[in-house]
Amino acid sequence: MRTIALCILVLSELTALGGFAATQGPTAEQLCNEANGAYDRGDALRAISLYQLGITLQSDSVPARTNLAVALAHDGRYQEAIVQYQEALERDPKNTMVRLNLALAQYKQAEFEKASAELESLRKEHTGSRQSLYLLTDCYLRLGKDSDACHQDVRRKSQPGATNIRVECSGGAHPKQDRQM
Repeated sequence: MRTIALCILVLSELTALGGFAATQGPTAEQLCNEANGAYDRGDALRAISLYQLGITLQSDSVPARTNLAVALAHDGRYQEAIVQYQEALERDPKNTMVRLNLALAQYKQAEFEKASAELESLRKEHTGSRQSLYLLTDCYLRLGKDSDACHQDVRRKSQPGATNIRVECSGGAHPKQDRQM
């Protein structure tokens, strides 16, 4: 029964795309473009089904897998999003944004050990990321690693108005933010 429902969904998605010859069908890129539009209009479920169709046509597409993962996470389906981020990273392991999104999905799934491992790796490579600092610090706090949380430091290149962030603790984990003058 589920197979029949999936076939009906696929056919309805292809029909909804219109303008495609019955013998040719839409390309993976066309499906992903339509999915992007659906997501932008707030229709995450339609976007998810279109990204999935696009991936069936082009399984090595990092953007399609990444966008599918974003739509899944938006829908609260973090475990499925994690799988798609991991698939994307198998094809593009140095993609910083995908790695950060993976860590964020793991964080939201309460997989703090996994999230902190990914964030630690990101921080070693990109020390200026405030978002990874905040997430990593919170992971440490949630894992009861207060001393690790207290020794985080972000140094940004000297620029006018640049921000240095230092997490300091004295008697408890209370992050402070220092402004560079």
